[in-house]
Amino acid sequence: MASISADEEAYWQGELRRLLPALLLPGRPTRGGGRTASTRPEEETVAIERTRLGELHPAVARRVLRAAALRLGARLSFEHTEQLLEMAGLATEVNSRVASGAGKCELPGGITAERSLRELRLTRSASLAPPAPGPLYAFLIPGEIRAPEYGVHLRGERAAAPDGDGSACAATLRSWKAGDRVTLRHSRGPKKVAEVLDRLHVLGAARKNWPVVESVGKIVWMRGVEVDAPEFRFTALP
Repeated sequence: MASISADEEAYWQGELRRLLPALLLPGRPTRGGGRTASTRPEEETVAIERTRLGELHPAVARRVLRAAALRLGARLSFEHTEQLLEMAGLATEVNSRVASGAGKCELPGGITAERSLRELRLTRSASLAPPAPGPLYAFLIPGEIRAPEYGVHLRGERAAAPDGDGSACAATLRSWKAGDRVTLRHSRGPKKVAEVLDRLHVLGAARKNWPVVESVGKIVWMRGVEVDAPEFRFTALP
């Protein structure tokens, strides 16, 4: 069952990578057919054309809506997803029971959903957006690092020095960034940190500043998961 689930999730992620660039529209429409990042600079907005959404199978449409909300830092429940489908005019036997016909609603993560004549638009105010990435902390392994901004106090040790001399190894504790990959224990290979955070259901400010430790060119520690880095050992300290 785990193998089937992993294969299905991999399939859906591939489908979303193929579909989303053509479906998700940044900002708001402008006169002449163009788009602007937002009518107000403090907003972040993603829109979907209602006709395009209506051409999708409901299973695909649900995935697309959840992916759109996730780009703004919110994870939708089943009920909220059905409400958005109903707002877009895609009534189903399910969402007709759980959603209202309103043209505007509030979603988790400070997101507002609005229906226009052509689009379903999700908007998040910058006042509710996650803060800027946290600072970098350089330290040596073996050694300790205390990073109050991340709520982290770690002791790092070298389980096995590659050259056998037991010398210290440079490391950096920082917030993760786009493009980071991490190899988890018992996994088949490296995964995007963003995907790992999705599985952990980490959103908002916590997601933006989720801490990792980088050394020898790779992530060797990450909060909340077991990283496949046998040459290092990390212990959380009070």
